[in-house]
This record gives sequence, structure tokens and C-alpha cells, in this order.
Amino acid sequence: MPEDFSTNSDIKSLLEQNLKYSKEILNSTEKVRKYLMVRQVWGFVKFVIVVGLIVFGFITVKPFINQAASTYKELLDTGASLKSGSEGLQDLVNQYQQ
Repeated sequence: MPEDFSTNSDIKSLLEQNLKYSKEILNSTEKVRKYLMVRQVWGFVKFVIVVGLIVFGFITVKPFINQAASTYKELLDTGASLKSGSEGLQDLVNQYQQ
């Protein structure tokens, strides 16, 4: 029976040691879980910031792009009218040369 007593105390000390290690693992696991949660939240925040800046930039720049496009269109229209006008001028020159 004395052997059982020493075995019980060995088992008890091993269980206590196991409990201590389990608590340390639990603490480490909680830290990792919190870290991962913070990373997920921060990743979402970064995504929202980037998308928000893109939308804000598009809204802000759109009037300037529209104005530049209309100016460019006017230039193209002016160029086309000059071309047609120069063709008419060429016809007049041809008439005077004949």
C-alpha cells in the first residue's frame, strides 16, 4: 500500500503541473485570439478607408474630368469645322486658278 501512496502523490504533482501548463496555454491562446481579432478589425478598417478614398476621389475629380472632356470635344468640333472650312477655301482657290 505504501507504493500506492507515492504513486498518488506523483499523480497529484503531475496533475498540478499539467494544470499549470494548461493555464499558461490558455493565456497564450487568449492573447493570440485577441491579436487575430484586432488584425481582422484593422484589415476591415483599412479596406473601408481605401474604398472611401477612391469614392471620394472619384466624386471630387468627376466635375474636372467632365469639364476637360467637354473642352476636348469643343476642340475636336472646332478642328472639324476648320477642316471643312479649309476644304471650302481650297475649292475657292481652285476656282480662281481655273
